[in-house]
Amino acid sequence: MKEASRWQRPVEMKEATRRAGRLALISRLDHVAIATADTGVPLSFYRGTLGLRASSPKIVSDEEVMVTFVKVPGSRIEILEPTSDTSPIARFIRERGGGLHHFCFEVVDLEEALSKLKEAGVELIDEQPRPGRSGERIAFIHPRSTHHVLIELAERRPSVQKGREGDRTGPDKGGGSHTREEQRG
Repeated sequence: MKEASRWQRPVEMKEATRRAGRLALISRLDHVAIATADTGVPLSFYRGTLGLRASSPKIVSDEEVMVTFVKVPGSRIEILEPTSDTSPIARFIRERGGGLHHFCFEVVDLEEALSKLKEAGVELIDEQPRPGRSGERIAFIHPRSTHHVLIELAERRPSVQKGREGDRTGPDKGGGSHTREEQRG
C-alpha cells in the first residue's frame, strides 16, 4: 500500500502546482546549500578545481553551524558544516550522508508567495515569514510538496540589498536560519 501512495503523490503535487499557477514572485535563485561534515572538502573543489572565490567561514552559534559562501555569477553556494553533534545539520548528515540541503529562491513579496502556495495546497514549514540572519525575511516549504527538496524563500529588504557587494557578499549578507523543522522530511 505504501508504494501506491508514493506513486499518487506526484499527481497531487502536479495538481497543487497547477492551482498555484506560475508563481511570478520568484525573482531569482539566491543560493544552493550543501551540508558537509568537513567544509574543506567541497571548498577544495570549488576554489581549487573550479577557481571560485569563497567568503571566510562564519560560526553561527545559535544554529550550531559554520557557514561559508562560495560566489558564483548571480548566485552562491552555501556550505553548512555542523559545529556540534546535536545540530540539525549534523542530524541531516547522519540521516542522508550530506550533500544537497536546500535551494533558496528570492521572492518579491514573501507573504503573497506563502499565501498563494498555501491556497494551492503546498505544505509549508513556515506559514509566516521569520527573520533570517541579516534582516531578510525567510520561510521554508516542506520537502513533501517539492519532490523531496527543501526550499527556502527569502525576501530581501532594500537596506539589505544596498549592503551587497556586487552580486553578494559573505555569510552575513544572506541565507536563512536552518535550525527549525526544515531539517525533518
